[in-house]
Amino acid sequence: MSLRVVLWNCNMALDRKWQRLMALRPDVAVVPEPADPDVLRRKAPRFTFSDCEWEGWYKHKGLAVFSFGEYALRMSSHDRQYQIFMPLEVRGPHSFHLLAVWAFNSATPPRAVTNSPSIRAALAHYAPFLTDAPSVVAGDFNSSSAWDKPNRLTNHALAVTDLQECGLASAYHQSAGCPPGAELDPTLFQGRNISSGFHIDYCFAPESWLGAPGRVAVGRPEEWLPISDHMPLIVDLEPSAAESAHATSTA
Repeated sequence: MSLRVVLWNCNMALDRKWQRLMALRPDVAVVPEPADPDVLRRKAPRFTFSDCEWEGWYKHKGLAVFSFGEYALRMSSHDRQYQIFMPLEVRGPHSFHLLAVWAFNSATPPRAVTNSPSIRAALAHYAPFLTDAPSVVAGDFNSSSAWDKPNRLTNHALAVTDLQECGLASAYHQSAGCPPGAELDPTLFQGRNISSGFHIDYCFAPESWLGAPGRVAVGRPEEWLPISDHMPLIVDLEPSAAESAHATSTA
């Protein structure tokens, strides 16, 4: 049985867009920028999910993880100084650890997030969580190897190396057969401008879960730009029963 992970920065107002998310048939969805669950339940009562965890600064915009079907979520040891990295234990037909990501770069205004640590700092903090059980790291990283600068310690390529040291590989890059920074499928179009596309949304998982090429898809801009500046990343993983059993036993 495969596991479908969908990540999509919804650009707020998920209460008016949730049908598009559901049409992707996720088992687990990592969604930056929705309102908190109470707001969603009030504004979109037909949007149903099995479980949800959410973090944010105010109720109309944060980071959510939704699970569907038999999947349930439980927050693990969460350190809120890392904005916003949310460690979750996922339980269901496949059990695993999930680090959901809505990261901020140095250009983010201080009013939005104060002194946000780097992605690499967050990964170093959560490395024990990621190596304690089979793990997935997914979300909006707001970073790309195409933006890296020489000798900068916060370069995206170094974060990719940190994830590799945790035994994780990028689902998109393995499926597409391209190195970081050479992506052909943007996940962000700045200002919804079709000529300003960047790949900044990622799903990292154990290499043994990634399966054959073609198990990863990126939403097409003609379908998604009317409702968000981000394209969804849809990843079909193939966890082994033994690895899922290990994750359950370590809970």
